[in-house]
Amino acid sequence: MIFEPFYQGSHQRKGAVKGSGLGLSIARDCVRQMQGELSLVDAPAGQVCFRITLPSAPE
Repeated sequence: MIFEPFYQGSHQRKGAVKGSGLGLSIARDCVRQMQGELSLVDAPAGQVCFRITLPSAPE
């Protein structure tokens, strides 16, 4: 769900600049184009952490 286009969580950014909900969807698509994976991983309370896994280059 978090990687779907236009998804915005309940704790949206505050301030003059608001997100569109496209960033994670675009990032996931870019990583997939490189045969990789973008995933959400456990992080301390109040923080967010993502992992990008890409295949190694052939030797």
